[in-house]
Amino acid sequence: MLMAQTKYSDRIEIDSGAYDVANGIPQLDASALLKLAQIIGNVPSIDSNGKLVLTGTSQIGTKTTDLAALWDKTTKLVKADIDSAEFNVADKLLQLNASAKCPQAQMPDVLTGLLQEQRLHDSMATIFGGKYNVSVLDLTSTDADLKGFYGGVTDGRYIYAIPGDNGSPSGKIARIDINDFSSVTVLDLTTTDPDLKGFAGGATDGEYLYLVPNNNGVPFGKCARVLLSDFSTVSVCDVALTHPSLKGFSGGAIDTNYIYLIPFNNGGPSGMFCRIKLSDFATVSVMDMPMYYAALKGFRGGVLNGKYLYLIPNNTGSISGTVGRLELDDIINPSILDLTSTDPDLKGFIGGVSDGKYLYCIPDNNGVPFGKVARVLLSDFTTVSVLDLTATDAQLKGFFGGVIVDKYLYLFPNNNGSPFGKVARINLDDFSTVTVFNIITKDAALKGFRGGVTDGRYLYAIPNNNGALSGKVARITIKNHGNKF
Repeated sequence: MLMAQTKYSDRIEIDSGAYDVANGIPQLDASALLKLAQIIGNVPSIDSNGKLVLTGTSQIGTKTTDLAALWDKTTKLVKADIDSAEFNVADKLLQLNASAKCPQAQMPDVLTGLLQEQRLHDSMATIFGGKYNVSVLDLTSTDADLKGFYGGVTDGRYIYAIPGDNGSPSGKIARIDINDFSSVTVLDLTTTDPDLKGFAGGATDGEYLYLVPNNNGVPFGKCARVLLSDFSTVSVCDVALTHPSLKGFSGGAIDTNYIYLIPFNNGGPSGMFCRIKLSDFATVSVMDMPMYYAALKGFRGGVLNGKYLYLIPNNTGSISGTVGRLELDDIINPSILDLTSTDPDLKGFIGGVSDGKYLYCIPDNNGVPFGKVARVLLSDFTTVSVLDLTATDAQLKGFFGGVIVDKYLYLFPNNNGSPFGKVARINLDDFSTVTVFNIITKDAALKGFRGGVTDGRYLYAIPNNNGALSGKVARITIKNHGNKF
């Protein structure tokens, strides 16, 4: 049996009968192609004669495509993308050309070399379902309590899954090693303070991880700070000691001087905004935003861009579409933008992101799950554009947060009436081209996420509830060897 090992721990086992050598040219037949396709996670059928069946349909990006017609198109793509000296495709067989002649004994090395360069991987991905790959890490294999998270944070070395509610409010942070996507370390914050549980998002300044207090059975205001260098030293700033209404936050944002806690619900929709000075992790500034505008409350997430902090509207007592904007040098002078004046459906968002030019509000539930992304031009804080994701796929609604990598915005699937697993990718160059990554084809449990993070090469979707409380983190390849997927 021949084996080919890639840099990414993908292994192909090719039976000796799965290829032949004609005229000194190694050639992979349909059964070998099937094995290669299994790496991608979208496997076509194989007939009784061992040949790849290229009929039926497959979801490629946003289009359902006939595979037989697709083969002719993708062979052209392969030939265009792959140097002719590497390999070519003929007679529906992947065949190394004459310049790649080698004896049968060297076949594993040839396959390994091709796979390590990702040329073969990328071609198979193009043919069988779009260029993305999904890996799974079940955190409950480390600790049964590691489920029901609320957002994540990365420092570039680790992923930190923020404890939310795993059946009851939880205080266990899961730290995932990015290098191997398998090593998990747990820190139970309740051993420092039993109140430290039930958080909603977090942030990092590179030295510390900050966790945003939400509800530990009741709304609370204890912001936890974890020293990343030892992942054990925990400090607490109880903002409710500054003002008793400072509790029940949802999301945070951080700059070089402050962490900003985004007001959500402190027993009712809250507009009590605060920031904590990072240098002492004690000095707290407070602003009662509804004193300026009644709609400035009930936010879920905040986005920093330049001198402004943008607050993502969710629920003020009724479902809201009013974005708040705070000038960081003058937090006593907020401004607002009512998205519903552009489209009455633009309300009930969870999370947002910015590319420096625009603010993107992530659609969740405006009374029902919806899929309209609102894009706000930051230079005038007035111009609003709308992209309805359901025009691409009716299931693309009910998201929870997103991230931007290069020219793409990725949205994490949460609940569109039930937990779902379709990641949506928007091309920001045109704000219209949408690609769908249906990750449940890898594992049916990969759905119902609450946010996620990226290291630039992968997306990491943070598990919450997939019909039951979940601890399965999905890692989705979006780049390989510097090539964008």
